Amino acid sequence: MDRVLRYHLGTAKQHTIYEAELVGLVLSLHLINTEKRSRKSCAIGLDNTVVLQSLQSELTNPGHHIAAEVLRIAKHLQRRNGNVNYSLKIRWTAGHVGIRGNEKADREAKRTAQGQSSARKSLPKYLRKTLPQSISTLRQANNKERNEKWKREWQTSKRYKRFKAKDTTSPASQKFLTLTSDHRISRKMASLIFQMRVRHAPLNSYLYQFQKVDSARCPACRDHNETVEHFLLYCPKYAHKQWPLLSKNRTIPSITELLSDRKTVIPLINYIEATERFHEK
Repeated sequence: MDRVLRYHLGTAKQHTIYEAELVGLVLSLHLINTEKRSRKSCAIGLDNTVVLQSLQSELTNPGHHIAAEVLRIAKHLQRRNGNVNYSLKIRWTAGHVGIRGNEKADREAKRTAQGQSSARKSLPKYLRKTLPQSISTLRQANNKERNEKWKREWQTSKRYKRFKAKDTTSPASQKFLTLTSDHRISRKMASLIFQMRVRHAPLNSYLYQFQKVDSARCPACRDHNETVEHFLLYCPKYAHKQWPLLSKNRTIPSITELLSDRKTVIPLINYIEATERFHEK
């Protein structure tokens, strides 16, 4: 008659598949240990090579306490039943193919996953208490929680709303290299265009944040905030210079369009040069 033991280890947030496989080994060995006809050769099929490798290691990792219990029971069985006709093998079996009772084992595993465990007194003493949670899963759960918290905070920030619609590809990206591949674009100008795209251009609004200038005002028209948008689209001091850049558009283009369109990159550079805003003094 087939005997079954089930032990619900916990959730995936508390333990790993590796630990679940080892618990299965502990239960298998306990069934063998409590079997009246156990004084004969026994074999346990396992399709997890990581578990098999851990049984041959020095068991120094925090999660190896279950593996140590597997080896303890196995050695006890060898001592108790040790004779020329007895052997105990834990062997790798690909997908448990050809193993009698495999389908029944799958059904019992599903019941266990749903939270069903055997009576406490029928379990080995090692599993009659709650096992410590896996450090690995705790670390993963903590990292996931921190990442989700950061994502929520980032998505509610003003900067996210501004960057979400912007093309902030890096200078090494193919898109940026294609945009600035024209031989008329200097390295200095390509760098300046990228700085404008990520809102880190050396304009007073940005420089004032780091106390590099005394005021965030526009030096040309004295507007209170010299941003990238103000400099490229709205500064009245440069209105006549903006005309060649903006005249082909029925409406004022967005900064994304202006700084990401290959058709406007040369007029854009001409405008920046005409303002003399970034000329060294």
